[in-house]
Amino acid sequence: MTHQNPTLSACMIVRDASATLSRCLQSIQYIADEIIIVDTGSKDNTLEIARQFTQNVFLFEWIDDFAAARNFAVSKAGGDWILNIDADKYLLPAARGYLPDLLGNPDVVAYSCKIRNNKDYTFENACFCLFRNQQNLYYTGLINEKPDQSIALNIQETGLKTLPCNLCVEHSGWEGDKTPKYDRDLKLLKLAIDKEPENADLWNRLAMIHRQTGEMTLAKSANQKACNLIIDQKNFTPHEANIFALAVKLTYNDAGFRDEIIEIALKHYPNNPSFFFAKAKSLIRHKAFDRAIEIFNQLIEMGKTQSFDQTIAHPLNIFDELAYGGIADCNLSLKNFSEAAFYFEKALAFTAKPEYRVKYNLSKNLAK
Repeated sequence: MTHQNPTLSACMIVRDASATLSRCLQSIQYIADEIIIVDTGSKDNTLEIARQFTQNVFLFEWIDDFAAARNFAVSKAGGDWILNIDADKYLLPAARGYLPDLLGNPDVVAYSCKIRNNKDYTFENACFCLFRNQQNLYYTGLINEKPDQSIALNIQETGLKTLPCNLCVEHSGWEGDKTPKYDRDLKLLKLAIDKEPENADLWNRLAMIHRQTGEMTLAKSANQKACNLIIDQKNFTPHEANIFALAVKLTYNDAGFRDEIIEIALKHYPNNPSFFFAKAKSLIRHKAFDRAIEIFNQLIEMGKTQSFDQTIAHPLNIFDELAYGGIADCNLSLKNFSEAAFYFEKALAFTAKPEYRVKYNLSKNLAK
């Protein structure tokens, strides 16, 4: 492999992706030396759109195995590096400036990129979507497929390393009727969990789908299984923070388990803003308003110094609007009306929420 002007193959697997495919391909057409598209059975005009951007379009019979489809796509690639991207994702324009240095680094086997799943949230570290095109690098997993296992083996054999990078990917999500997608994913997850019952990621993915389909009891059960596996295995990797973040969302009305999860999360991810915020909200539920105010002030300081863990996404307004609003609510509950009005006014500098305006006026009147 040459390290002079290394080439890049963008690889995709698609199916009925006409709503988002064009935007994705537009984002990569000038940075990839070739685009490989593997279609697993589209019934819309996905193939027609794909062929407007590349002639490297292949058909692959779906066999209930995402890794098999991904590996087939990679097998068609001729570039020195692979960029894996889905049709409902797209690269931000700055990627073009980053790539030469990334691809030219002889010490790196793979990079983790940043992804944003909600524009009201920050980017978070994603899985390895940029890696060398080598036979010993491949995907595993019927679903939730990743190249991580083969990358780890490669590192042991070669001494190369992985790094995070500044490639930013926006994830818009699947557009259209999600029912067939959920049905397919549930089927594959059950098969995958039968094979790997100790895989916390699979249980959490199952929880996410149950949550999206409104089956909250099943979602909580699957997520709790994932949390318990991580705790038992002591596998507190950065990626697993997302499992605890989902647990916090799912257990809002189960104060005991929620508080336990928050404490575990803060122990292993001590500078994560989302868990700090969850802790403050939990303290409010317990009417420990002064302690909650301390946490909110710590969040404000985190935002000023940018000294926080960016492993998982957090709301963009967590360091200002949400923190100031939290302090204001606590002071209102403590009947510190002047302080409450002061902080509601600070929150209103970042948002026009009617709720804050009403509480600001109330606090100001009560302070007289």
